[in-house]
Amino acid sequence: ERDHLRRGAVYRLLGSRRSPELQFEYNEWETDDSKKRLELSAGSPLYDLLCAPQNGACTYPGKVTLSTNLDYTSHTSSPEFDVATLRSFKVGEYYYEYVRVPCVRLNFFPSAKKVFAGQGNSNKSHPKVMCADPLERIAAEHCCDAGWETPNSVQSQNAKRAQCRYHAERVSFADAHDRCAEVGREQCTAEKQSNSECASWMDLWYSDTSPSKV
Repeated sequence: ERDHLRRGAVYRLLGSRRSPELQFEYNEWETDDSKKRLELSAGSPLYDLLCAPQNGACTYPGKVTLSTNLDYTSHTSSPEFDVATLRSFKVGEYYYEYVRVPCVRLNFFPSAKKVFAGQGNSNKSHPKVMCADPLERIAAEHCCDAGWETPNSVQSQNAKRAQCRYHAERVSFADAHDRCAEVGREQCTAEKQSNSECASWMDLWYSDTSPSKV
């Protein structure tokens, strides 16, 4: 949890470029001001490391590796503490990219959930449905008002992202449930996905359990 604030986390300076270089983004996002980017608050532990001030001005080192876990006891409201991971984000005048830690993902895992991309359909299987590990941060929340279980209901037709902290943010299944609850909605399996500033093309969590098939 919050690997980006733990010892060994690596950050690369992007300069004025907004989009990460080591994670996929569409080229047009670079100049699209509607794409929400997380911005660190001055004075937070990570901000101070990446700013690296000298004589009152940030020096912005090209690469930073955390030598110890960052202490956020007095900074729990900081944006970077409120997310499970980071992509590209703003520090002062420039942007940095978090270099994701390499990891091994198993083909089989317990309590699998479904994820799907794009627009679903309640009357047939979605062509891009697959099983996923609910502990992995690989999909987005999909939130509906109460009553979404009724086919063709207004609630299920108007699903949308809840409150992403930044564009293309991915969360675990549990975090997806919590994000929907924050805005008084429910993590759901809806018939239609609405566009939003959080990226409508992303994989989305289903609400039901996915049966494993071999």
